[in-house]
Amino acid sequence: MSAALLDTTLSTSILETVKVILPYTANGNPMPAAIAHHVVVRLSAALKLASLMEQELAIHRADEAGVSIRAFLSREMKAALDDATGDNIVKVDFEGGRKK
Repeated sequence: MSAALLDTTLSTSILETVKVILPYTANGNPMPAAIAHHVVVRLSAALKLASLMEQELAIHRADEAGVSIRAFLSREMKAALDDATGDNIVKVDFEGGRKK
């Protein structure tokens, strides 16, 4: 026996809200207060979900940008040290290898 999965995607939340609102958009049908409250609750939940998705995306983008910045800075530091030290000093491999 398997339990039904709850679909909590943003698009599904919006679609379900549209289905609730749609009957009240034709012929000037008034929306009862209870239905309006339900719609506001669903839209608030969709707003929170969208906000969390945006935060997660921002974190992933910042993480990817951080990796590329760290790699760039590592290469630049290594190049600067290679130029400044010559061959007489032990060089550190900033790429994670062994000391030379």
